Amino acid sequence: MRRLLVLAGMALVIAATGCRRDADLTQSVTDTSITDATSTAPPDAEAADAWLGDFTLGSALDAQGRVPLSKSAQGFNAGATIYFAMGITEAPAGAVVRTVWYGRDNLKVHEETRQVVAGENYLHFQSPPTESWPPGRYKVEAWAGDQLVRSEEFDILAPK
Repeated sequence: MRRLLVLAGMALVIAATGCRRDADLTQSVTDTSITDATSTAPPDAEAADAWLGDFTLGSALDAQGRVPLSKSAQGFNAGATIYFAMGITEAPAGAVVRTVWYGRDNLKVHEETRQVVAGENYLHFQSPPTESWPPGRYKVEAWAGDQLVRSEEFDILAPK
């Protein structure tokens, strides 16, 4: 009988502890949701589109971080540094912008994330080294938070 009481008491302790863990887990999920709701991610695709614009691929940048028209391109030699610049005048300070670069078989080769700084009008990203990239079609994507805003295709050209 005493053994049965001890086992029953242990079961109550285990049940009470298990319930507390569930309550802690619920609180943790709620806290994360509150943090996500106040982040600098755009609320929807329309807002994300408004945050970013004036997308340009090219081989050089000007003093403001833009690709000059004379340096914009869709085709590059292997080994070239490729810049992907975008206007950010509508994005709030602290907004998260990410680029993802893809190789010929749509395999991710590079990803970079930056935050918008107050007062900046342009944000630019640089390709990873391209020396080993064979000729073909490649792609870079621009994301605002979790929203895909733009996808640009470009070519690595065959040597002449």
